[in-house]
Amino acid sequence: MKKNRSRKSKFLPNLTLTTIAFLCAYVALGSWVFQTVGQPYREFLERAEEEGVLDALPKSRRVPNKFMPGFWPLLTTGIVACLHALLVLMQVWRVDFNAYMNYLPVDMTTVEELDDGKYKCAPTHIRVTPAAGKDVLVECEVLEGLGCTFEYHRRRYNQFNVKQPEFLDLYKKQLLSPLCVFQLFSVLLWTLDEYWQYSFFTLFMILLFEGTVVFQKLKSLGALKGMGNKIRAVYVYRSSSWVETTTDNLLPGDIMSLKKSKEEGGEVIPADVLLLNGSTVVSEASLTGESIPQMKERIAEMGDEALAIKGKHKSHVMYAGTTMLQAKSGEDSDYSLVPNPPDAGCVCFVLRTGFTSAQGKLVRMIEGSQEKVKGSEVETALLLLLLFFFACASSGYVLKKGWENKDRSKYELLLHCILIITSVIPPELPMQQALAVNNSLMTLMKLQVFCTDPPRVPIAGKIDSCLFDKTGTLTTDELVAVGVFESFSAGKKKAENDGLTAMTKVEGSAGLVLAGCNSLIFIDGEVAGDPLESAALKAMRWEVKGETGKIGPKAKTEKREEGKSFTVNNTKTKEITVLHRHHFSSKLQRMSCIIRDGSGRVFVVVKGSPEAIGERVLDKHSDYDATAKTLSKKGLRVIGLGFKQIQAGQVADFSSKRDLCECDLTFSGFIAFTCRVRKDTKNVLGVLRGGGMSVAMVTGDNLLTAAHVAKEVAICTDDAKILILAKADTGMFWKKYSDDSKFKDYVAEDVPALAKEGEDSNNKNGALPGKGGETAMISAQEMDRVKALPVKELKAKIRELGADPDKYGITEKSDLVKLWRKKSMEAAVVRHDARNAAAVKKMTPKERAAENKRKMAEKMEEKKRKMAIRVAELEAAGEKKKQQISKNGGVANSAARMAASMEDMDIDDGLPVVKIGDASVAAPFTSKMPSIRSCIDIIRQGRCTLVTSVQQYQILALNCLISSYSLSVLYLDGVKYGDTQMTAMGILMSVAFMSVSRSKPLDKLSAVRPLNSIFHPSLFLSLLGQFTVHLVVMYLAVGRAKEFLPEDYKVELDGEFKPGIVNSMVFLVSNVQQVTVFVVNLKGRPFMHGLTENRPLLYSLAATFILVFMFASETMPGLNKYFQLVPFPDDEFRDWTLGLLACDVVLSLLFDRVMQLLFAPEILWASMEGTTLRDVFKVLRTVGMIGGGLYMLLGDDDQWEEMMREEGRFDELGENATNATNVTEIVEKVVEEMVGTGGLGEL
Repeated sequence: MKKNRSRKSKFLPNLTLTTIAFLCAYVALGSWVFQTVGQPYREFLERAEEEGVLDALPKSRRVPNKFMPGFWPLLTTGIVACLHALLVLMQVWRVDFNAYMNYLPVDMTTVEELDDGKYKCAPTHIRVTPAAGKDVLVECEVLEGLGCTFEYHRRRYNQFNVKQPEFLDLYKKQLLSPLCVFQLFSVLLWTLDEYWQYSFFTLFMILLFEGTVVFQKLKSLGALKGMGNKIRAVYVYRSSSWVETTTDNLLPGDIMSLKKSKEEGGEVIPADVLLLNGSTVVSEASLTGESIPQMKERIAEMGDEALAIKGKHKSHVMYAGTTMLQAKSGEDSDYSLVPNPPDAGCVCFVLRTGFTSAQGKLVRMIEGSQEKVKGSEVETALLLLLLFFFACASSGYVLKKGWENKDRSKYELLLHCILIITSVIPPELPMQQALAVNNSLMTLMKLQVFCTDPPRVPIAGKIDSCLFDKTGTLTTDELVAVGVFESFSAGKKKAENDGLTAMTKVEGSAGLVLAGCNSLIFIDGEVAGDPLESAALKAMRWEVKGETGKIGPKAKTEKREEGKSFTVNNTKTKEITVLHRHHFSSKLQRMSCIIRDGSGRVFVVVKGSPEAIGERVLDKHSDYDATAKTLSKKGLRVIGLGFKQIQAGQVADFSSKRDLCECDLTFSGFIAFTCRVRKDTKNVLGVLRGGGMSVAMVTGDNLLTAAHVAKEVAICTDDAKILILAKADTGMFWKKYSDDSKFKDYVAEDVPALAKEGEDSNNKNGALPGKGGETAMISAQEMDRVKALPVKELKAKIRELGADPDKYGITEKSDLVKLWRKKSMEAAVVRHDARNAAAVKKMTPKERAAENKRKMAEKMEEKKRKMAIRVAELEAAGEKKKQQISKNGGVANSAARMAASMEDMDIDDGLPVVKIGDASVAAPFTSKMPSIRSCIDIIRQGRCTLVTSVQQYQILALNCLISSYSLSVLYLDGVKYGDTQMTAMGILMSVAFMSVSRSKPLDKLSAVRPLNSIFHPSLFLSLLGQFTVHLVVMYLAVGRAKEFLPEDYKVELDGEFKPGIVNSMVFLVSNVQQVTVFVVNLKGRPFMHGLTENRPLLYSLAATFILVFMFASETMPGLNKYFQLVPFPDDEFRDWTLGLLACDVVLSLLFDRVMQLLFAPEILWASMEGTTLRDVFKVLRTVGMIGGGLYMLLGDDDQWEEMMREEGRFDELGENATNATNVTEIVEKVVEEMVGTGGLGEL
């Protein structure tokens, strides 16, 4: 698109036609306003003269200013000014509106190059629409050869330096956001309504909060500024020659030379590149979190084939930001037109640079996570829409009533109607939304959990299922090679451990496959690669021999023997060289290598899943599948091994044709690995299941191995019914895990029923089912049902189990639940033992002896297996410990390591910033802790944030409804608030709001899940019911107060605030209602700390509540007078007021709990579980201490009167006669009286 010249004036080129139109409108309106100056004053005098009250105007009638313009001209001018401001702001808020107003679309086919080198109809800007994010307008140029090009794409753009804006620029952007503009507009309206103190306090809070957001963002952007790669020199092939340039000058399409450099940042890949010649080893841990180095090889000539960066050709692509561990230039290449680079580096083709690269995308993601976070926008919009309708109805009612009164100021009427509508969005709303999520981010980061997508935090509170990977997640990533199953020969004596040969005794072709088929590399004195391959090689006492990459046996040491050589086809092998690798493919479930041994023989060695190898071996043994399943069922990870010998001249064909390479294999054996379950995995999964989560494992490993691990960590039970989907010629069917027998045919419609059946079975935790369905281990669902029972029914269930609960002297319901659980488990165990004893009695003596012998044999076999695994683990641990000591330098370097660790610690108390390496592009949450315990932290914090957001919406909605009523119906009764009243209570309520957003989750994960929406019946009906209670209480309070007004009292709608009985009652009731809204709707347990643990919230609410009741009880008359409250008519009225305030609190609390009981009883009972008498006494003690402190600090009446004098509030003290500013008026009055009575003559 290009600048819209047609919408600019020829005479004033810097002004658009829209601006000129508004200027003309302002001139016309200005003339109209000037012509009507003084019109309201003249109309008032004419109306007063007609009514005959010109000489004696009543106080209720306000005289308009002599120079006030007419209402309609002024209103029209205001509307036009607002439309003009909205038009300008819309161009800031919306890129599409800005493009429509100031630009014209350009068809690139119409762009023509002129003779002078310039372009006709060339675009000046381009509208960029990212896949996720806001549209942006970017300046562009049309360059020869490059076409329409972004300015920062032209040169020096391969950098990740995030632009650091100035504070004022960013602050201006924050203040111009739609919500902030709306808030500032509301503050302006309150200022026009003469609430100066309250308006300035609110304005200060808005400016302070937006400034805090800007400072935080500048701090975050400052940290992001250093994320870019160091600029270094590289060779680029341009204009048919290699030239030296820098990495920031790289462009997509460049051919560059890449090698590992010793200078700072020399091992970092500068851009996403495709490897054309050579091979490299890179670590992608900074992007994906995967610690295993990845081997990258050159890509062959592709022809017309499309490049699949994330698919087929992933092993040929290196990504920006990853670390190059090793690089080797190639001798030959399919791309002969490009000569070898002068630095002997790897030839690469640049694919993506800058912020479009893999590293750039991560930087942009982290930068985006520093933006102001928002809550559920749909939820907020629906709630605000509901409140808007209510506010419009209230505003319309006030407008109708006010317009009927001709004496009413139309300006103030309109102002008040707008104020009612703007009260829909309170100033605290954006503050609360941001603080709740930011507080959660800070808490998670202190727990070493990093988040790149803040809106996901409250979503984490809605989680009901947890899926875990197996290896490295539920189990450790330290694999231990247990042994090798080498032969099916019946005559060969079995090894002790399930037919497995110890790794140090492997001498056949299985050793050749394990040593040759791997992707291990030697880098900086260490072997790097897949832990599974490394574990197998170490267990056989073989190793990678330095930079040559050759593989051979380890030398003999004092404690260990030399690694054994392998005998294949009657020839021993002591050295292996890898000629070519076909890398592991998850789709094919195998990898292969072409190797050469020390005698010059060439072999193809293949390893993979037992199923994949079984399909490619010759003469597959009948016990092949059964042996693999037997090993897998014992929790071992089983890998199939195969090989074949080929001729040296076949290497080229086998290197290019993978299928040819990996067929017609000879079976070498199975290697079995074990991977220990993490120590806390079972406990964490138990906590998650106790927290109402469904837990499952998702793994690519063998199903039988996965089922064993699932039983170990209690995802499923030992006797759980496990079905495996199998394939036959006639179709698919379910087979049993236990004996491989067919269960039933696969029918898609039956899957939900089967899943539910399995879920119900697992919920029993596999514990001895009894006749009545009781279990020795009670499921979380059953416990919830028991906890929800009344005490009477609970005691009856305990008596059914043969125990009398009254004998235990139990008074608390929680103790009764524990007693029921204990007796249920005892009863189930007794029944189980009885059934076992009955079964044993039916056996003959021979059967009984055989059964005992079988059990003893199973126990001995299990002991042997565990002992062999433990020996292998200890050997592996010894190797690892020795390497670690060697690497760390023993005790000598301990002080240096500790100092380095201290430097790495973040001692800043502020919000930690997500850095490259902390976060992963794979997930919104990343934890570096070697445990799944972070899942509990994320769910706990997510539930806390979700509940905090919902309760904030509920609190703000109620306050908005109450204020709308006060500003409408009560306003027509002349009710107003004093400026001192609004400012003081505004400060206390702000403290309460800030404290709510800083709630912390409970350590225990509750079995019940929180409500997700404000429109849930429990919450929404409670909101409406509470509003009804507050409305009725306010109506009764105002009605009773009106009974004590003078008979000639007349409402002054446009007058200044004057203390009165009605105003005082409304102030007291409204503040009690605000405190009640917080106390009733504060969720607290079972998801987060309650009122007793949130000290700032407890203190602010208690102080507000006590102050209001001090006002109502008239304990301190001086304090009442300072806060512009009048004395009550009599003691009966005071007592009635105190009772009404108490009813408001009790009825609101009762209605909310009844709604919870009806629609969310689980949450109600769970919230009451943690509440004890001690908590109640703690609250009462805190209230008493605050009340006593307030009474001591605020009880001096003389102090308050002196403060009122210092503020010049003499009228309220009744001391006008002593006011020095009115001395002249007093003297004149005295002289007039003296002259009138003749007293002056007597003097």
